[in-house]
Amino acid sequence: RDRVLAPIGGLYGLYGIWSDVTLRSHPAVHVKDLFIRPSVRRGELAVEYTLANESGRDAEVELRAAVEETRSGNARDVLGLPPAKVRVPAGKTAAATLRQPWPDARHWSHADPHLYHLRSELSTGDTLRTRFGFREFWTEGHRFFLNGVPVNMLATSWWPPHGPMTREEVRARWEAVKRCGCVAFRTHTQPWPSVHYDVADELGLLMIVEGAVWNDDTVYR
Repeated sequence: RDRVLAPIGGLYGLYGIWSDVTLRSHPAVHVKDLFIRPSVRRGELAVEYTLANESGRDAEVELRAAVEETRSGNARDVLGLPPAKVRVPAGKTAAATLRQPWPDARHWSHADPHLYHLRSELSTGDTLRTRFGFREFWTEGHRFFLNGVPVNMLATSWWPPHGPMTREEVRARWEAVKRCGCVAFRTHTQPWPSVHYDVADELGLLMIVEGAVWNDDTVYR
C-alpha cells in the first residue's frame, strides 16, 4: 500500500509479456544501445553509443557511422560521422559519442515528416540501421517550440487498443487524428507497441508518451 512496486499500466489484465520482443543475433562485441541526439540549435548530430563485450578478452574496436537518405527507392549517404577507436573490457560495456556538424539537415515536423537512417558499424561486423528524424523540441516560457518554430500542441488521446492492430489499421487511426487538426497524440495509461510510434513518425504526428505508473484507488489512499 502507498508504494509503486512496478509499472503496470491501465490494461494490466490483458498482457503477458509487457512490450515488443525482438530476437537479434550479433557478435560478442556489439552495439548494445544508442541514442540519437539531433540539435537544430547547434546544427549538429550527436550519437551516444553503449558497446558491450560478451567475450572473455578485452577488445579494441573501430566504431563508424553514416546517415542515409532514401529518395525514389535509392539510399545514399548524406553525412559521415568521424570514426572512433573504443576499448571494451571483457564482460563489460563502454560508452562512446560520435558528433558531426550538420547545419543543412532537413528537419522533421508534423508538416514535413522527413526521416533518415543511421547506419552504425563495428569492426567486429556488427551493423545496425536506426531510423530517425532530425528535430529538436523545447520550451521558452509558456510556449512550445519545434525546430525553432512555435507550435500549439493540439492533441487528443484514448485508451490503448485491447488487441493487436495491423500497420494499416494504425495508419488509418493516425490519419484520422491528423484530419481533425491535431498535431500530437498522448498514449494513455502506458507505452504502446512500437508500431504506433513508427507510423506516427512516418505521417508526422508528435507523440506524448505516458508512463506505465497507473493509479488504483484501492491501493493509493
